[in-house]
Amino acid sequence: MISKLKIKINKKNTVYSFKSQIHSNRDKVKKKKTISKLYKFRNGFQFNTIHSEYYYQ
Repeated sequence: MISKLKIKINKKNTVYSFKSQIHSNRDKVKKKKTISKLYKFRNGFQFNTIHSEYYYQ
């Protein structure tokens, strides 16, 4: 199961992608890399962008 979510903000059409992978067998899966960023705006709106990559052992 792979889900992908794209969010477009501002006039520059900057795209932040959120990717998540769910594996049935978690014993053979190790997390490779995780990048997280928090964006805040003047109107109080804020969201996190998380990018994770997984690979089989």
